[in-house]
Amino acid sequence: MICHINIVKFPGQPFGLSTTEGTSIVIPPSYLDQLRGQKALSFGAFLDEEVSDSGYIITRRSPSNNQQFAFKSYTKLGNLDEDQINILVKKLNPTLPQYVPVIQQLIQQHWPLQKFQDYQAVKLYPHVHLLSSRISARTFQGSAAANDDKWLDIATTYIHLAIEWTNGLREWSTPLRPLVYTWLPGWADLRKKWDEGRDIIREALRKRKAKGSHSMDDPPSFMDFLVDSDEHPGAADDVEKQLVVQMQLCVAAIQALSSSTMQCLIDLATHNDILPELRAEIHQVTEKHGGVLTKQGLSEMLKLDSFVKETQRLNSQDLTTMQRKATADLKLPNGMFIPKGTKVILPSIAINLDEEIFEDAQRFDAFRFYRSRTSSEDKKTSHQLVSVGKKDLAWGYGKHACPGRFMADVVVKLLLIEFIVNYDIRNVDGHVGRPKNIEIEGLCIPDPECKIMLRARR
Repeated sequence: MICHINIVKFPGQPFGLSTTEGTSIVIPPSYLDQLRGQKALSFGAFLDEEVSDSGYIITRRSPSNNQQFAFKSYTKLGNLDEDQINILVKKLNPTLPQYVPVIQQLIQQHWPLQKFQDYQAVKLYPHVHLLSSRISARTFQGSAAANDDKWLDIATTYIHLAIEWTNGLREWSTPLRPLVYTWLPGWADLRKKWDEGRDIIREALRKRKAKGSHSMDDPPSFMDFLVDSDEHPGAADDVEKQLVVQMQLCVAAIQALSSSTMQCLIDLATHNDILPELRAEIHQVTEKHGGVLTKQGLSEMLKLDSFVKETQRLNSQDLTTMQRKATADLKLPNGMFIPKGTKVILPSIAINLDEEIFEDAQRFDAFRFYRSRTSSEDKKTSHQLVSVGKKDLAWGYGKHACPGRFMADVVVKLLLIEFIVNYDIRNVDGHVGRPKNIEIEGLCIPDPECKIMLRARR
């Protein structure tokens, strides 16, 4: 963990962090207030040059000729525009209470695991990934997509093909990329998947129009909201635009949901002494709400919320946050000079492992945030999984905080409840401690080959 080593080596000081995509200035958390409101520090400019939400390279500017070669124009993978983000925040997020039973039914209908009578070592990541893909397909496109194995294959395979192809292209100098991109391995497969996805989206829009342009499902999907949006006239007939949006949503959601859920399952296996308390809470809250899971009920499961947040604290997918790029020369109030073009990041891991903020910060404490929230009435709504603040940086900070965190909150908890209620969970025989994560530059992901022991509860 190079970033963390440097944080210890240069406490409270900025330092450079070099990756395959250049050098970023890592700013200590104490600078957070000075960075806020600086118009010359642009999140959009950072994204235009650097990465999408899942860490995939989108565009690259050559320092030698200052000509932009946009990977986005070839892979189509990028970020939602402001109007689309507003749809997510103002239209889709408010329907999450209606989505809870829909998502739960989808999970149970497509549950991939047997009721093992004896402990069985299971590689869970592929199963979690497929369930996350189905849920994403339902919320973003509709029930037909959630039950369409071909679409699920396109949505997941295209992303991996794009990153493999992009990595190959990055090995070529910028002036040569427009000449060689079609000859690189994976390009033909990439185009084939995109064309197959276009056919599915075209058919979905045709069926919607045949229905009288009414929503295909209840609650409506993101596609329904986008088609009905006044800010996107003609969206009902724009197959390419709809496909681009769907793939961008898949990039943002599927890997994050899969990774977050898997990290929690690993912690449940490693610290399975907490399972009885979590089960008791789930049972108590569910009974209170008439024996069914509800959005309100999920929000009342404070121990489950604390457990997921603690897992996120120590195993966050993004090791940095507050990513910005200077669009002009800038001098901070403390005198620090940031030249135009400089990329600036904040190390969220520095907050998460700060002993002055978290007592015994290196230790996993599943109910750390539960105790904090129940210590007084005024803290009851603080330190939730979806909270954003100076000490809660997992979702980003400020107005650019992840708008999909409320959906993730629901999905991850519903997936975990299915495991917690139905299975005993532990580490594989002979394995002591938590399996190691895989760290790739600024990303931290669970080992997809990790196996966990499961047994149906008796």
